[in-house]
Amino acid sequence: MNRREQLAWLAGLIDGEGCISLTRRSPQRKHRCVSPSYRLILKVSMRHLDTVRRCREITGLGTLHMQDTQKAHYSSAYTWFCNATDAELVIEAVLPWLVTKREEALVALDFLRLPQAKRGGANGSATVDADLDAKRKSPRTEVRGPGGAERRFSTPPSLCRVPMQ
Repeated sequence: MNRREQLAWLAGLIDGEGCISLTRRSPQRKHRCVSPSYRLILKVSMRHLDTVRRCREITGLGTLHMQDTQKAHYSSAYTWFCNATDAELVIEAVLPWLVTKREEALVALDFLRLPQAKRGGANGSATVDADLDAKRKSPRTEVRGPGGAERRFSTPPSLCRVPMQ
């Protein structure tokens, strides 16, 4: 497979098995944080390890995690996980082929272009825009992109979260 075919395959996998989400991190008093902070997460989770490994091989980015199950009759799940800069690079590379997750990808890119302070600063060291928190919580999140273009994130980010170990 050539590079374009690999990226198209990865886009299809992200569309079907992936998740692009903005997660909220609560302020932590021990670090003197004043507000929550947000981070972008891109992940693909499934039970077939070779497929998840291939995501990492194609991009050279992210990390692989195994999530054991609590019940013996279930098999383990594997997750390829990217955050922030890695997620941005992957999203930009696969964007031309995304269909189902295209809007979420555009919102994610708009989010990363916000100044760090508007996202809560490093680990919540700055006051967050009240509107960012409200938008993230709503079922249809709107973010103004470059030139004032409106982007909608139609899947509530909380539906994408899977506990990681």
